[in-house]
Amino acid sequence: QYLKKFLSADFKTNVFGSFYRPYELITLILKYVKATAEQSLRQEVSDILLGRPVKFSDHEEKNRAAAKHLHAAALAAGFTRVDFEFEPVAAAYNYALSAQTAEHALIFDFGGGTFDVTIVSAQGGGRSNILGLAGAPVGGSDFDRSIMYERIAPSFGKGCYVDDDHHVSNAVFLELLNWQTILNLNRNRRFLRNLDDWIFYADDPA
Repeated sequence: QYLKKFLSADFKTNVFGSFYRPYELITLILKYVKATAEQSLRQEVSDILLGRPVKFSDHEEKNRAAAKHLHAAALAAGFTRVDFEFEPVAAAYNYALSAQTAEHALIFDFGGGTFDVTIVSAQGGGRSNILGLAGAPVGGSDFDRSIMYERIAPSFGKGCYVDDDHHVSNAVFLELLNWQTILNLNRNRRFLRNLDDWIFYADDPA
């Protein structure tokens, strides 16, 4: 999940025994999109217009690397011409197509890993003008982690004392913050042994 958030990275992830970089997974998706479009249109599709966040990252070097990897993913999928449009701008243009009268609109694009916003001047008749654009690499996944850590983890023992003056290890609750790592707790025999000890010595066993 959140492939765009990791587009600047160069690590490989295990998917059913095969290892892929994040942008290589996007290539697989785009190959499927290309094949489906060509089957439907009964002609070759060589050009693609891809949506992208305003900011992949707060670091400009990572921003450039992410855009480069997304471009490479589309080329590897077989497209020969690759163009980009900012996601909130695309949404703003779409909104302006249905605007009946002249108006200014603030368009939010809140996703799993990024948050983008733009202001569009819709002039009616499908005409529009983008007045402003901004973005931040913050999304629903960040909210999920904050809710888990601040609101849910205390119900699972975060902040509890064991042996009177020692807190339960905070590392355990960091594993709860991502769906990919929650399962580690069930597989870690050392943790399961420690859990039994914590429950026995805890100020609040429940």
